Amino acid sequence: MKIHIPSAASNIVDGNSPPSDIQAKEVSFPPPEIPAPGTPAAPVLLTPEQIRQ
Repeated sequence: MKIHIPSAASNIVDGNSPPSDIQAKEVSFPPPEIPAPGTPAAPVLLTPEQIRQ
């Protein structure tokens, strides 16, 4: 599928570093928040609007 879309493949290869860094940081965030479900971990995972509701 990726090969079918040269534009997407090019984008992924071109911006492999930037997206990788952002995704790596996002993945690192959840783990530390999981151990603290009672702390601001839950609010961080959910949006402030959802928490208010």
